[in-house]
Amino acid sequence: MAVSIELEKKLSHELYKVREPVEETLTAFERCLSEGVGTSKSSCDKVLKSVLYPTKKGGAFHRILKCLVENGGIHKTKKGESININMKLTSCLTDSIDEEFKKTFPNEGNSGPFNGVINTFSLGTEKLTNKECENVKLQLTFLKTEEEKMKTNLNKLIRERKKTIYSSLTTTIEETMKECYDRAKEIRGEGSLKNMRETIEIHVHGSKNVMFAQAKDAMMKQLRDLKSEILEKLESTMKESIELSLKTDGVSIPDVSVELEMEEQNTTDPETSESSVEVCPSTSKTNDKRKLDLQGESSQSPARKRPREDIQGTKREEVILSDVKNTMSRVLKKLPDQDDKLNKFLKNNIKHLETDKREMVGVFGKTGAGKSSLINAIIGVKDLLPSGSISACTSVMIKVEANMRNPKYEAKIEFITKEEWKEELWTLNNFLGDNEDQEKDEDYEDSVEKLSVLYGEKWKNKSPENLLDKQYFKEIPEFSIPRAKELSAKLVKYTRSESNEEDAKDVKRWYWPLVKCVTVRVPNNRLLQHVTLVDLPGNGDRNKSRDRMWKKVIGSCSTVWIVAEINRAASEKEPGRS
Repeated sequence: MAVSIELEKKLSHELYKVREPVEETLTAFERCLSEGVGTSKSSCDKVLKSVLYPTKKGGAFHRILKCLVENGGIHKTKKGESININMKLTSCLTDSIDEEFKKTFPNEGNSGPFNGVINTFSLGTEKLTNKECENVKLQLTFLKTEEEKMKTNLNKLIRERKKTIYSSLTTTIEETMKECYDRAKEIRGEGSLKNMRETIEIHVHGSKNVMFAQAKDAMMKQLRDLKSEILEKLESTMKESIELSLKTDGVSIPDVSVELEMEEQNTTDPETSESSVEVCPSTSKTNDKRKLDLQGESSQSPARKRPREDIQGTKREEVILSDVKNTMSRVLKKLPDQDDKLNKFLKNNIKHLETDKREMVGVFGKTGAGKSSLINAIIGVKDLLPSGSISACTSVMIKVEANMRNPKYEAKIEFITKEEWKEELWTLNNFLGDNEDQEKDEDYEDSVEKLSVLYGEKWKNKSPENLLDKQYFKEIPEFSIPRAKELSAKLVKYTRSESNEEDAKDVKRWYWPLVKCVTVRVPNNRLLQHVTLVDLPGNGDRNKSRDRMWKKVIGSCSTVWIVAEINRAASEKEPGRS
């Protein structure tokens, strides 16, 4: 009991060491943001004019402004040029906290007032040396393990919150501006450009004394919430761990010495143990067929070949993991049916061993930058995602993950709903109608293309209601094909807006305007057992459901890779901030 009292005192001291630098950081943010609010109020009218009255004049801006108000102040052309009224209005606020933000949330992630103090947090269990500690060595080891696991989880939490905290400024401005965007997008007829501009200007001028202060408050709330959550998790997790390990009746812990002895015998010599026999290649007909399929793919992609030692190592890891799961399942059966904290904790963590955990990596870049080719190269399957054509353009989000069910390449296609397509049809119809007599730009051509690939020329003579006929919404089954190249050929019309590929020459009808997401499953791929790669087509999609999905996936990604041409990567500025 003396050990637990000593550890609880140490916990209080460590919590103070975390709280102090975090509170100092919050004070610094408050000061920077207050300065940013003042600058934003004085300069927002000028900043807004730079967007609403561009130096390049012409009829094309009428269409651009129309797109901006219809898409919440955001517009991205087909070339990848981005216009964002909300980010422009937020620029003074973000500039005011940029330096402080970099110090607080550095990219390396192991320093700063949040990550840094968490990484130095320690109950010092390894330094406890008195006689009583000799009797609880195992419990202290458990405590150290829980401490490290908790620190890892908190660092992950900080990494995830970093994105939302930074974007909270723009998000608040976007929410404040929504009312004027909704009014502006209803404006039609003669003088509509002038009236849309005035609507936005009047709203900003009337809201500036409130909305920038609200943006500041929103960021400060998220920072304070993060501080509170970190301290609460540190305190509650470690207090519970101390209680579980040092204040629980030992009778409730089952004797698993037999299971441990069995596993020690099986893993002492991996070359001679029974489990090592299981990692040898099978000579059954089923596995031979799979092996031949893989060799066929490897001949096209040398990146898939791995040394025999690496393959055996992978198999050995799988066997060890399987043994651990089997042992823990037997331990689970032996746990008494008691409702105490330790039993709940053990049951919970053993069940988590069965959870399939994967990191999500987003691959983002402009059209033709080579995202699909990069994914193909990383997973070692040359012809999986269609690529190689200069004009090829992936138009939907594609998730690439492991196929754990069978040795075939599979694809699942998720379509937008009829209601979502109806909403988009009305948007496209209104956009094309409003701009019919204007100079045709890329956005106009993009809208025409989207309707033409799905309906041919018929859409020009039909109302949106007629274009919602059920013949355009037939169910399309999942594909399950032994070869990557064959699957790639099947997917072209569901994923591409343009292609000069051989696979696309006979395509008479393209379905990509109706597709929300395509999930491709790859068999026998070690990397994809732990990672899901997402080929992101970009933001600013007029279809709100696809745009929402895009933003949701970006938020779920632990990492985002930005792909750019090598000769432009050094100078090119990507939209948004990290």
